[in-house]
Amino acid sequence: MEAAVEVLNCEEGIRKRLAERIKHVIVDEYQDVNPLQEAIVWSLHELGAKICVVGDDDQTIYQWRGSDVQNILTFESRYPNVTQRRLEENFRSRSLSEK
Repeated sequence: MEAAVEVLNCEEGIRKRLAERIKHVIVDEYQDVNPLQEAIVWSLHELGAKICVVGDDDQTIYQWRGSDVQNILTFESRYPNVTQRRLEENFRSRSLSEK
């Protein structure tokens, strides 16, 4: 994966092609992104892709493989023009009587 980050940062031909093709990126479970994965997301953002992340900071479970919950907690301050949408109602965990 480190090679992917290097290519995204150094190979101008590939950067140009990706900038032309990738307009939107959605990252699910963003709370479990590790530093290399975050570097790829940032590189795609720098190429002009609009980034959408989805995650729950209360459900981070991959610290053992290097995930950093700060990625999701600080996303709004690190990426420009962010619109945050909070989903406050959990439809999967409602009691049977509520369904």
